Amino acid sequence: MIAADPSFYRDAPVYVGNEQPSEEVRAWAEQQPGFADLWIDRDNNGWLVIGFTSDVDQRQAELEAEFPGVGVAAAQVEF
Repeated sequence: MIAADPSFYRDAPVYVGNEQPSEEVRAWAEQQPGFADLWIDRDNNGWLVIGFTSDVDQRQAELEAEFPGVGVAAAQVEF
């Protein structure tokens, strides 16, 4: 199973339903190098996980800057 680095997660926010800003995050992520896919991690507070093929630490920093307060984590994927 593909997962983000556990250090990328925080205790909040917690998403119960599908109230995550998926469309806004996806629109941003699709413009980034190495974007692969987006999914919801129900095991980690319903956070959005964005799969990238490279530069995951850099993408995580960019996600945190672009979407402060949003539960979103970058994960390394093969393709």
